[in-house]
Amino acid sequence: MKTPLILTFDVGTQSTRCLLVRPDGSFADLCQVKHDPPYRSRNPGWAEQDPDFYYQRICETGRAVCQRNGELLGDIAAVALTTIRDTVLCLDGGNRPLRDAILWLDKRRAQFDDPIPLYNKLLFRAVGMSGAVENIYRASACNWIAQRQPELWVRTAKYVMLPTYLNYKMTGVLADCAANMIGHMPFDYKRRRWQGPSALTRCVYNIPQEKLCELTPSGQIIGRVTREFSADSGVPEGLPLIATGSDKGCETLGLSVIQPRKAAISLGTTATIQLALERYVEPQPFMPAYPAVPNHLYNPEIELYRGFWLVSWFLRSSAPRTWPRRRSWAARRRSCWIGTSWTYRRGAGGCCSSPTGRRGSPPLPPGGPSWASPTTTPATISTGPFWRASPSSSTTR
Repeated sequence: MKTPLILTFDVGTQSTRCLLVRPDGSFADLCQVKHDPPYRSRNPGWAEQDPDFYYQRICETGRAVCQRNGELLGDIAAVALTTIRDTVLCLDGGNRPLRDAILWLDKRRAQFDDPIPLYNKLLFRAVGMSGAVENIYRASACNWIAQRQPELWVRTAKYVMLPTYLNYKMTGVLADCAANMIGHMPFDYKRRRWQGPSALTRCVYNIPQEKLCELTPSGQIIGRVTREFSADSGVPEGLPLIATGSDKGCETLGLSVIQPRKAAISLGTTATIQLALERYVEPQPFMPAYPAVPNHLYNPEIELYRGFWLVSWFLRSSAPRTWPRRRSWAARRRSCWIGTSWTYRRGAGGCCSSPTGRRGSPPLPPGGPSWASPTTTPATISTGPFWRASPSSSTTR
């Protein structure tokens, strides 16, 4: 082995990347494949995807990198994986998916059928947490599945995050690390372990303990690349898969944010700012600080839900009719901003935009709405995800 390399897979909302990384952090090679479509929405507010869609994208990008770098395969020391957060799957006893994965973008809501025990309810009310508890309960996919698909929930042997399932597909080991348990799960973020049966908020998402996966510290070996994954992806068999963390957590570490005086700004589908602290500090009331990739740190986070996905939506919905297809993405993006956005007058006459189509529904399909065009002006839009603010009412369509 000349220079040890790390083969890294980054599964995002809109694309998957495979990177061959040198010790200094530079890339020996990179392959990126866009997710088309990034999700399926069979009902308003839903965002789902075939779990093996992500595995196939991993294999596709892995094959491309490994085929181009055959002479470097012997220098790969380990494999790492990071993925989007709060994307969940139901697995049967053979670790096969029982339904599509429910993405973090999903907006379905469970019924709040008074599931909170009286003692917990009184404590939540005393600290002003009743509203937050109800919102979290409604937003938890496990509660929706248990209510709307009870037979499937009974057949569910394991309820896991997306990276846990991909770990299994790559190594045959169904395990994950604390830094990936970021979502609507009964997880003790401060102690980096599953909540106990008597934990105060366990009743909000009361997933049976046997349905949860095993946890391992970040930096440990989860398993080794199987013959099956090697055949599908070109990744050498037997390489160790190292436990890392979520996409945002890995980005924070990659930006060298390991001290309190620094902050990491992530301009992804969701825009976030994260700190790295040794002390557990909640960034907002009832909002946990997430486990960082370094096992002794926490990542308090502030999130802007509509991050650069909003930019992608605007470009796709406003510019496709004028984009020269032969030009690069960056060139088309600049052309769109110059040719479209800057023609609107300052303030757009009070016109506001909600790219969800209507408030509370999921993002629009990648192609954008049929009514959008570069010549559309705020004054002429009367349908779609736009409304005009007025002094007499907060929003009028």
